[in-house]
Amino acid sequence: MIPPKPRDTVELTTRELEALIVPDAGVRPDVVVTVAVHGSEFDLSRCFNSVAEQDLDVERLGMVVLLDSHVQCRFSPLIPARLNGRTWLLRANCGAPARARNAMLEFVEHRLPWCKWIARMDWDDRFAEQSSLRMAVDAGDSANADFVIGGNRVLDRDGRVLRNNPTGTWLRDATSLLERLRQMAHGTADNELPSCNLIIRNGTHIRYPDTSSAEDHWLVSDLLMHHPSRVAIVDTVPYADYTLNGHCTSNAKHAQRHRAARVALHEAAQTWQCVLGMPGTVLGLGQEGIVRVHEGVVTKHFYPAILAPDKVAWLERSLSCGQAIVPKPAFAPDHLAGSWTATYPWETTRPFDALSVDAISAFLDECLKHKLVCGNIKRSNFRVRDDGRLIYIDIGNWIVSMDVSVLRDSAARLYSIGVLGASDEELLRRPANHSRAVIWDRLPGYSEFYGRTVSRHIESRWKLHDVGCQATKACKRRSDVTLLVKACAMDSRMVEAQVNHLVQQFVGPSDFAERVLVIDSCQGPFVRQHSAGDVDALLASAQKLLAKGIIDRVLVSPNDSAIIGSQNRAWFGLESIESHTRDGIPVTPQIWAFDQITTRYVLQCDVDAIVGRSDRGHDYLDEMIAAARPPGVIGVAFNIPHDPTSPAKPYQAEAGEFKPEVRCGLLDIERLKAAKPLPNRLVEGRLEQPWYRALHAYQRANGCRTLRGGDPRTFYIHPLNAIKTDPDVVDRVRDLAVQGRVPPSHWDRWDVGRDVSDWRYPPRDESVVVAARGQNTPLAKIDRFAAGLEMQSDQSFGVVVIDDASSDTSPAYLQERLRFLGNRLTLIRHARPRGRMLNNVIAIREVCTNPESAITVVDIDDSLADSSVIEKIRELFRLGHDVVLAAPFRPEVPTKVYQPSFRNPRGEFGGDVWIHLRAFAKHLFDELPNELLQVDGDWLQVCDDYAIMIPIVEMSVSPIYVPEFWYWHERMTGWEPAERERRRGVISSLLLKPPLSKRTRAT
Repeated sequence: MIPPKPRDTVELTTRELEALIVPDAGVRPDVVVTVAVHGSEFDLSRCFNSVAEQDLDVERLGMVVLLDSHVQCRFSPLIPARLNGRTWLLRANCGAPARARNAMLEFVEHRLPWCKWIARMDWDDRFAEQSSLRMAVDAGDSANADFVIGGNRVLDRDGRVLRNNPTGTWLRDATSLLERLRQMAHGTADNELPSCNLIIRNGTHIRYPDTSSAEDHWLVSDLLMHHPSRVAIVDTVPYADYTLNGHCTSNAKHAQRHRAARVALHEAAQTWQCVLGMPGTVLGLGQEGIVRVHEGVVTKHFYPAILAPDKVAWLERSLSCGQAIVPKPAFAPDHLAGSWTATYPWETTRPFDALSVDAISAFLDECLKHKLVCGNIKRSNFRVRDDGRLIYIDIGNWIVSMDVSVLRDSAARLYSIGVLGASDEELLRRPANHSRAVIWDRLPGYSEFYGRTVSRHIESRWKLHDVGCQATKACKRRSDVTLLVKACAMDSRMVEAQVNHLVQQFVGPSDFAERVLVIDSCQGPFVRQHSAGDVDALLASAQKLLAKGIIDRVLVSPNDSAIIGSQNRAWFGLESIESHTRDGIPVTPQIWAFDQITTRYVLQCDVDAIVGRSDRGHDYLDEMIAAARPPGVIGVAFNIPHDPTSPAKPYQAEAGEFKPEVRCGLLDIERLKAAKPLPNRLVEGRLEQPWYRALHAYQRANGCRTLRGGDPRTFYIHPLNAIKTDPDVVDRVRDLAVQGRVPPSHWDRWDVGRDVSDWRYPPRDESVVVAARGQNTPLAKIDRFAAGLEMQSDQSFGVVVIDDASSDTSPAYLQERLRFLGNRLTLIRHARPRGRMLNNVIAIREVCTNPESAITVVDIDDSLADSSVIEKIRELFRLGHDVVLAAPFRPEVPTKVYQPSFRNPRGEFGGDVWIHLRAFAKHLFDELPNELLQVDGDWLQVCDDYAIMIPIVEMSVSPIYVPEFWYWHERMTGWEPAERERRRGVISSLLLKPPLSKRTRAT
């Protein structure tokens, strides 16, 4: 078995902070030393002993030790006796030093509120002197400061002092501070800022910035430059002995993050200094810029090289287009090279706190609507308007174009802090623990919330654009007319399909008092015989139709000679016990059936008649009965195909005409019976004329009429027996006729003969063609599918829809629901199932004719989920892409995100290249050898998406993935384990087939 795609080692997950050791409740130190442990190799004895040796009163002293996620749980620190019972041991999934420090800060704030000072110590460092901690605390208390900074000594591995890093009042001088940061950026500083030597007053809610390097320098530089009066400086005793061989420091240097972080900090500090000299009030700062407000205008000053010009152009364009979730900024170059400002009007808002689910859902809906994602989710980056709406104020690189994976993660973090009340840092990207359920299953209520939010957004788009079909009114059954369908043994193979067809086509807007199937019991021989015939099979099919309620009654013509003789005597005044004419045409079965009818009118037709209706609202039946009412009218012939643009023809006939229509026509049973006995004669004991010819003779003798005419919206045709040996031909003719697609060569004709070459499905040559397949699709899902097409902003696309022999009413509904497409639709409704792969071949190779068409695959039970899908596919193909994939939304697993891999899909079990939505150049499909689409010579019935898309992507020159919700894909039921394993086996066999080369054309 080919292994599945490997999972990432870092993904969105919870911090999972837990306390492994908790002192007694009476232990309440007011000074806590926090130590974060990272890596897998460490010796805590030096650090712990230096804490225990501090000359601070032991009742005031405590320690909080945090083991980061990848530290093994079996770790049991040796806590010095002086700190035994005064140490909290925590474990958390942090994954970065800054996050670990922030986790401990939050723990102390929330769990140890009596604590006054929080001191930092790295596990590989130690306090420099026994008095270091006490001196720092005393300095903070005497100055009533919120922060205290001490100096440090830098040691080598053997403990020798390499250099001293003292503090001094120069730290409060912005010019001196900036010069030190410049030296650090250029690598010329004798010492770095003593940023590791910070103690913080509990309750200040200060946090380290979430950076991979120099996070302590960022925090201390910010404090010294913006809040110098809140910082106490200890310059008498060094705070710590610091080593440079720490795990995280080594990694940062190895990745060249060390210097880059210091360059970025220096450039940021330069910006801070400039802004501090400007009028107004500083509102806050971050890793991208600093924000001030002055005279009702908010200005964000970006640090140099933070924003690229194309990002500025995108932000200006995207944020000015109707959205209300981010301020609409105006950008301009700033005073420092490569920097920008963004300005926008101030508005009164309140801080972000707990929010309702609806408020967060509304914010995400706007993100989806405008295809924006706000990625840096924390409370300080949001404000709340007076009406409760959220506004995201962190203008910058964290605002990105729609990416469903970023949206899912951002939505989870917003839900976590806004609804669950979690910390800003509870939900971030951290080292994953794949032994646990994914975060979406562990975050209470999130999957349901996210699925509901995205579902409502997509469904609202359908509703905005869905004109839909008019509500189907229940057809009222008329009491004056019966439908009578005539069949014989030769019709046994087609009777179910044809009776279903006839009832669907004849019913609406009126229904019949009764639907009756009459069966000629004759077992042959037959006139113009096209099959052997099977009366038993015919009767079995009739019972099925009866059980389904398609018909109300089944009549089987009698074989009893006495009954036959009685019928012939009553109808023709002749003595004959033969039920058929001398030419083998049935007579008695039909006149006997007429005698079983209780209504005045009967619409009688042969079972092989094919009825077309271009307007289901056309009440043809009412028009025919109205035409039959005048005196002397015995019948009204059903209309035949005419030019659909021609006007309706009045029902009319000269006296004596026309010949009664036996194949499909309305009869006035009362007037017909009043005409008995009909003129006829016997030849060798058999009737010479069938009943309709005898009736024609009566009409001519008595000046009666059978009318012809009608509206071209409704018609019938009759396939001659010569083509019935090929069921596929009959099925195609019937499907096209039902759609009103009668070729002009067959206008004004009753019969379809041997030449059926004109009966073809319309080809599609549009530059974008939607190809859809389905079977027994629920009507609500057909509505959804149609709405996805209706809402497209670009309507110049073609559509191929194949219904694979549905057994319900969905094929008829498809035609009505998709009627808005007009000539852009090719609808194929099979009478016999062909399977998914063969339907792909029919739709793409046979119907589509333009090799450059972008074939866009959509299942009928799914839908397009965005109004710009066609427009964007067209544009992407114009830019040279030949395969376009986009993200599906699956409401049953709403947090599922696919990541297509174009580089090596075969090596990654398909690499998600088979997902919906998918569009590809037709010529790529045409180049696929049939062997790749078949198993042992038979077309694949499952996993056709893998079989098609893996080789197509391999041949593709320029595939692209669009991470937007373009497609709604809903699986209501999963596969049983055996079926799932069978499909994996099919996929595995597909992946073992030889790959195709790019640009290679199959022979």
